[in-house]
Amino acid sequence: VRVPGGEFTMGCDPARDANCDPDEQPAHRVVLDAYQIDAHEVTVTEYRACVEAGVCTETSTGGGCNWMQDGQGNQPMNCTTWFQSQTFCRWAGKRLPTEAQWEFAARGTDGRIYPWGDEDPDCTRASMGAGGPGCGTGGTLPVCSKPAGNSPYGACDMSGNVMEWVYDPQDP
Repeated sequence: VRVPGGEFTMGCDPARDANCDPDEQPAHRVVLDAYQIDAHEVTVTEYRACVEAGVCTETSTGGGCNWMQDGQGNQPMNCTTWFQSQTFCRWAGKRLPTEAQWEFAARGTDGRIYPWGDEDPDCTRASMGAGGPGCGTGGTLPVCSKPAGNSPYGACDMSGNVMEWVYDPQDP
């Protein structure tokens, strides 16, 4: 999806959000040029193509990992390392977004707390732990299965389902 350039508040403002972690503060203004970001997380099928091309390596299996599990092709790829994610992106002709790009694509310019706004998360907007992983399904959900939680630019699953890697290291 295309994310227009603009200015936004990055980080968490405890005056607006009681759930701020210390490493998300202080909130500060950031200006970004326009860019594109994938509409959804990399799927198991997409990652498998990179493995079959001999470029990517297989990931962890078992537990909540989707790799080598039947029926997970449209599920988000999880249990990858940062390096595996980087390798996939290079193979696909892409790159990981910076933390600022990821957060801007998720939140937009209006200061919202979540991609959908300021309303608390629930299973209509995000695949989360309510009732157990995946809103009681026991795992992840197919990508883009919670459109009510889409970002202002149309990116899905930016809250819930799996965690995403970004290009730059965490800088508290």
